[in-house]
Amino acid sequence: MGSGVATDPKLIRRTRCADDKSKRDFRHRDRVSAGDDYEIEHFAQQNGVSADQVRQLIKRKGNYRATLTEAARVLRERK
Repeated sequence: MGSGVATDPKLIRRTRCADDKSKRDFRHRDRVSAGDDYEIEHFAQQNGVSADQVRQLIKRKGNYRATLTEAARVLRERK
């Protein structure tokens, strides 16, 4: 009992499900989270714009990644 190893089949199954890569949810990947500074910074770096510009784009265009990527491209080309 004190070994720390789960012997209950329900616990073992639950542990395996957490590592099941086929059960991952990618719905959030098509959007940029305006409230997540790391995600804003990452998107800005990937697209050659500032974090403030990304925040402005999200306010004007919404948070769909494809739309923001295109808007960032247009913004870069204006410079």
